Amino acid sequence: MTDEPSPFAPLLDLQRIDIALTQLHHRLDHLPERAALAEVEAQLVAHRAALAALEDDQRGVMADHKRAEDDLATLEAKIKSEERRLYGGTVKAAKELQAIEDELVSLRHRQSDFEDQILGLLDQLEPLDARAESLARDGAELEARHQAATVALAEVEAEVSAELAQVEAERAAFVAAASAEHVALYERLRRNVSGNAVALLSAGSCTGCHLALPSAEVARLKRLDPDEPAYCEECGALLVR
Repeated sequence: MTDEPSPFAPLLDLQRIDIALTQLHHRLDHLPERAALAEVEAQLVAHRAALAALEDDQRGVMADHKRAEDDLATLEAKIKSEERRLYGGTVKAAKELQAIEDELVSLRHRQSDFEDQILGLLDQLEPLDARAESLARDGAELEARHQAATVALAEVEAEVSAELAQVEAERAAFVAAASAEHVALYERLRRNVSGNAVALLSAGSCTGCHLALPSAEVARLKRLDPDEPAYCEECGALLVR
């Protein structure tokens, strides 16, 4: 091998830059702050669903309560009407008066049932209201956590994006100063080679796949013109020699 620097050596730096870009993109896509925000958002979705279900239950009980109160009011009006008939002196016949008294007994029994039903519905509302207060506190805490997680993610995204912009600028400057032919070769290899597109040939081994090349192949590579590209037989990487 010649002691002159390989004309392909700069491609190792380009590959280093691209590896750094890949790592930064991966970091940006898998930020723990993004996962933390997603977790809080999932908790918010579950909380809102629980709150909606609770509000449905509350509305149902309150609707039942209003219907019971309306029915009770109608019944009480009926009782008062029957009492006026009973005690107003307009009804004289004993049989009819007895019928009114029997009707009042039935109506008052139903009145008691409605009053019990209303009390029972009020008892149902009490734990629902307590649960609503608890959910309100939980919701406020979740909203605060969501705000904090949003800010934290925005800060780290800005930090990583700034690093990306810096490395992308470094790559653009490198490509502008490099051999267009060599850069095109490198880009083609990046698309077609599964591992490193460029690797150093060191002590007869490829640093891309870390396998030793046959001695005959190493001897052949030594005889090649420095400008002639050579590739690892195992991994296909361009060998910088």
